[in-house]
Amino acid sequence: MNHKHNQKIGVVITLSFLSLIVLACTCSTLNGTGGTGGDDVTFDDVTTPAPIPESYFDFGTGPIDLDDPTVGLADLSSYRAVLTLNFDGQRNGEAEQWSRTFEMTVSQQGTVFHQIVVTATGQANGEPLTGRYLAETAGSRYEQAEGADCEATVIAEGKTPLAEIWEPARMLSPLRGADDSGPAEINGLAANHYNFDARAQGLSGLGSGTGEAWVASSGGYVLRYTFRFDGSEEYFGEGEGVTGTLTWDYQLLDINLPVSLAIPEGCPYGRVDAPQMNDAAEIDEIPGITTYKTAATVEEVIAFYGEQLPGAGWELRSEPSASTDGGAATFVRGESQLTILAIPNDVGSITVWLMLEDRLAP
Repeated sequence: MNHKHNQKIGVVITLSFLSLIVLACTCSTLNGTGGTGGDDVTFDDVTTPAPIPESYFDFGTGPIDLDDPTVGLADLSSYRAVLTLNFDGQRNGEAEQWSRTFEMTVSQQGTVFHQIVVTATGQANGEPLTGRYLAETAGSRYEQAEGADCEATVIAEGKTPLAEIWEPARMLSPLRGADDSGPAEINGLAANHYNFDARAQGLSGLGSGTGEAWVASSGGYVLRYTFRFDGSEEYFGEGEGVTGTLTWDYQLLDINLPVSLAIPEGCPYGRVDAPQMNDAAEIDEIPGITTYKTAATVEEVIAFYGEQLPGAGWELRSEPSASTDGGAATFVRGESQLTILAIPNDVGSITVWLMLEDRLAP
């Protein structure tokens, strides 16, 4: 947070780029596409706005800049962020209304996970908006589109984390030249309160709007951010025939409080979260099953899991078996069952199978 307003020269190019991204996101939201859930966010399915003339950028005159609305989030052990977007306007002369809520729950210690639930009502461009569920935990990603089956995948190395795609604070625009309204309290926390208009977002040439932001006095993270904008067709994308009012309402809740992961019933198991032998090689992972090869003996493999798994809450279900023909052991934890198989190969190594399933399922 900068408490001294920067000179306008030098930030025009940066804000021009940011506003183009905001426009692209807005067009995507209006078309009901939103995020992709894939590795990268792309806007190939929307019309790229024409370059915005520099004359549009008439920034606020206040002393406050909010350069990054996500600041401070990485330092929190847990939180719940909720952003609701509402649109009320017209498309090609026909009334159009919709609402989308993005709720992300984050745990960054203990059981680490990111979970986002998107709910939607109304329709855009004649198509009803739909929601979706996504979560990442223990190397697994879960995804369920509204009305579809839940899917689980093992997160590949280098895959973009959910938080970089769906973090609600990333959907908020930086501010340039907001006004300081003094100290305040919101959601039970001390905060600095700021007011701004469309100029602070570099949008004064594309419509009119006003907003407020509350930033935690300790930690510097955004506790609440609201903005109501009456946008022209040029803002929503020329050729789309869209005009109307778009509102943002963001809140940061349950800060550093216990939060829980609520994977929908019926989701398959994701990555098997179990240790592997030190020399594990040719590792292959799919949801619910991990295999690898080891030079250890069958007896050593079965003994390894007999020593390691109880410390992670797994209870041996029956007496394990081990012989030159192979070995097996079964463990249970809650409603989960983990089966260990050690099968000799012709080349002298052992293939270890780790199979996770619902022990209560038929």
